[in-house]
Amino acid sequence: MKTESVSQNQAITTRWWWVRHAPVINPTGMIYGTMDLPCHTDATEEFIHLADCLPTTPHWLITPLQRTRQTAEAILAAPNAAHLERPELRIVPELVEQAHGKWESHTWNEYYAARADQPRHPFWAAYADEMMDGGESYAQALARSHPVIDHLTQAYLGQDIVMVGHGGIIRGAVAHALGLSPDAALTFQILNLSLTRIDYRIEPDGRKFWRVVTLNRTLGPPPVSYEHRYAPKVSS
Repeated sequence: MKTESVSQNQAITTRWWWVRHAPVINPTGMIYGTMDLPCHTDATEEFIHLADCLPTTPHWLITPLQRTRQTAEAILAAPNAAHLERPELRIVPELVEQAHGKWESHTWNEYYAARADQPRHPFWAAYADEMMDGGESYAQALARSHPVIDHLTQAYLGQDIVMVGHGGIIRGAVAHALGLSPDAALTFQILNLSLTRIDYRIEPDGRKFWRVVTLNRTLGPPPVSYEHRYAPKVSS
């Protein structure tokens, strides 16, 4: 898919292609957050699928964490990826995952055992406004990421952006586009190696719109998606 040309009498569309990184190598079920763990890169079918879906000449963005670079490189190395130009992978530190502070390297079982007397969020480590000890709240993570998304949208106006990133930040990007709160962002599911596309559109008369085109698209349905092949068991 090639980047569309833009003229002054047409709408200008900037397309964000968000890809969540491949599952990390994490057999004990650690909370990893900003830990720099490697990821599995043997999901050949999924990487082929993503290479087919992505545009030909986008700007490629990653975070400082190696799992995003490894995922991007695996997509670009897919056997059907010859049509994709070999890009520079621009590192964007502000789009790194939420920092879970002292709980990073602890298991989810240890975390929930220590919080047995507190309400448990059904979809995330904590509620959006709760500060992680030694880290940040989910709301803070979105507060640092949203201005950068807006800045990059303007920097690459009318172009394609592939961002290989993290589940929490991708949820936040969807919420940003839809004008939703951080708490609402946590209700979205973003699986490993899923594709989420968000467009920013400027009409010829100057009106501006965000649009969610694709959300959490995977090669297969969630029960057989790649994420579940390595998912550690967590006690309830």
